[in-house]
Amino acid sequence: MGVTISPAARGIQKNIHDSVAMRPLRIAAGFGIVALGALVLALLPAPHWINALGVVVLCILLPGFLLVMLLLCRPNAPPTILEFAVLGVAAGMGLAVVTMLLLSYLPGALLWWQTLGVFSLLNLLGLLAVALRRSPITLISSESAWLPSDGSEQPLPMRRVMTALVIVLLVGAFFRLANLGYSEFHSDEATVVLRSAGTLQGYESTLFLHRKGPTEILLVTPVFSSTDRLTELSARLPFALAGLTFLAAAYLLVLRLFGLGPAFLASLLLALEGYTIAFGRIVQYQSIVLLTCVVTLLLLYRLWRYPIGLLPYGMVAALIWATGLLSHWDAAFIAPVVLLLAVSLGNRCVREGRGRSFGLAVIAAIALGTVLLLLFYLPYVRHPGIQATSNYLFGERIGSRPPYNNLIDFFLRTTVYNSTYFVGLLLLLTPSAVFYSLRGCRSRRFAWMGGLLAALLLLIALFAPGEIHVARSGAFALAFG
Repeated sequence: MGVTISPAARGIQKNIHDSVAMRPLRIAAGFGIVALGALVLALLPAPHWINALGVVVLCILLPGFLLVMLLLCRPNAPPTILEFAVLGVAAGMGLAVVTMLLLSYLPGALLWWQTLGVFSLLNLLGLLAVALRRSPITLISSESAWLPSDGSEQPLPMRRVMTALVIVLLVGAFFRLANLGYSEFHSDEATVVLRSAGTLQGYESTLFLHRKGPTEILLVTPVFSSTDRLTELSARLPFALAGLTFLAAAYLLVLRLFGLGPAFLASLLLALEGYTIAFGRIVQYQSIVLLTCVVTLLLLYRLWRYPIGLLPYGMVAALIWATGLLSHWDAAFIAPVVLLLAVSLGNRCVREGRGRSFGLAVIAAIALGTVLLLLFYLPYVRHPGIQATSNYLFGERIGSRPPYNNLIDFFLRTTVYNSTYFVGLLLLLTPSAVFYSLRGCRSRRFAWMGGLLAALLLLIALFAPGEIHVARSGAFALAFG
């Protein structure tokens, strides 16, 4: 079978020539200096936030960037510069979680030199692998390769792409970083900190009594272990970083799908949205789930547009999505989209003569994701605490039996975190988005009907949920009875 290349892939191949190629030895030397500086900051007798910053760089950022550099920054299928930044943070979160999970399984207390020593060794191995690489470290310097185009659009200047992203990040940083440590730990945060202390002291059941994934505990533990202290600022720092990176990832994903205007508007709304602000300022899993889910979809869409480098990109996607699933099972809700993209990608690879490469990439990604999830969930389901988790999840959170309608509860919580005007804007934008999605149909009347139907269902579900009868009798009896 002959290999064919899609027009989108040919356009991206042209953009690969507009790339930055760097010598591996120089990059390794530069990152080595950063690693040494981060270790010094972590050990320096200085204000605790400086020690925490050094630990975050050493244990999260450096491992993630080195992994992405080794696997993805190759001449045949490099990421863009902005993708490299987003993927480095997300992959670093995953490596930190997996490494700390394995360290928590060691017998006895977890000491500072073990944490810093393991991550320093991990960084050293990554630096050696980069230094010994023969091919240059390559990044695409333009975002235009990924923009939706019918062939007539002019490439967007990188200056406009960067300006819009910087505005979004500045707005997001103002609400997420200002006075980050001003308040004491609230109840859920205190629980995470106490369980982190239990993990450091060697109590093996601590992670399994948490009623959710271990990520929020394990991301706090490196700073706690390395400095023997934990403040509100140092504990919240990784989650604020995840919240900001989520904004950048959402911006890139919408940019790929719809262009610059929708990307700027959507990410700016997220930067101002109360839920994402609140969860970007506390020691909780939500920011990690948002980041990992969006980055996973970004990677898969990138492969769908340009199906080269299937194995390395698939492995990174598996690591990042597994991190989301280790944070909370909420990350499983993107599974239908992941499956749809995977099937579409598989069909394209078969047509272009890359079916075998796609199959190997899928097997490797599934194997890696399964191993990472089993590291925690296999002992978790065998632990007696799983019964308490089940009672909490299906009793308090979801409900005892389907069908479920928690939309009114979500609406009431949203009005706590957002102003009434902002909530009204979101309600208005929901049917507008349905209309926008259907406007390409042959009949514009169909788009109007879809938008109005979405508005009607939303209003009924929010303000008169009792009017929607789904019970063991009636039209839905076969589905639910």
